[in-house]
Amino acid sequence: MDGILGCPANGGQKKIMTLSVVMIVKNEAHRIVRSLESVRWAEEIIVVDSASEDETSRIAGTYTSHVFDHPFQDFSSQKNFAISKASQPWILVLDADEVIPEPLAREIQAVVTSQSPEKVYAIGRINYFFNQPLRFSGSQNDYPLRLFPRGKASFTQPVHEQLLTDLPCEKLIHRMEHHTTQTLQEYQKKMNRYIPLEIQTMTLQNRPRRLSDLILRPIARFLRCYIIDFGFLDSWAGFLFAFLSAYYTFAKYELYRKQNG
Repeated sequence: MDGILGCPANGGQKKIMTLSVVMIVKNEAHRIVRSLESVRWAEEIIVVDSASEDETSRIAGTYTSHVFDHPFQDFSSQKNFAISKASQPWILVLDADEVIPEPLAREIQAVVTSQSPEKVYAIGRINYFFNQPLRFSGSQNDYPLRLFPRGKASFTQPVHEQLLTDLPCEKLIHRMEHHTTQTLQEYQKKMNRYIPLEIQTMTLQNRPRRLSDLILRPIARFLRCYIIDFGFLDSWAGFLFAFLSAYYTFAKYELYRKQNG
């Protein structure tokens, strides 16, 4: 609760009075603690749950009193709802599988306490895939926009959401840890959640249904991850990432053809 947030963390750091951390979650009890611990120094933490069936809400409630249950429509809508509950001048968007290391925490604190709200900030991610850090495979270009002044940006697009803003962007030096897929079962769950939202967007855009998409797009995705983005330098994890990314692409276009054929 708020009293827990007030306790010094990360070597006695004080709360940063200008920052709200916002998170959207569902069934994240197995990993949310590490994420919440890494931002205990923030003045405010907003957690929006969407009917979790595990202990996610209870665990979040031990870190903040700002826990909301809100029906899930899509990722952008859910994140925008979470942002609407924030009260501090700066917003940091964090997923339950992401961790803010101490050097990045200090860098964020320096930005929100000394910079005027005239920029948005991209934060690089070190992606851990099956518990292996990916140095390449596209991870070197993974810089989502996550830190911005409240009221100056919002999310759009149902899945793989994008931040809309008129402010200039700057990259932070340090990176967050992204503990993404750890098992094949977890990867399948992500596919089951993400692909329907992607198909919804493709249907609204009236995307053509081509048989070639089932062959060429998965191959192109594999080559992009494994060759162009140097995934082969990530050893077996790079190959597995490229292979599963290609499989995801195939499954998406196969289901799209079935539903719109």
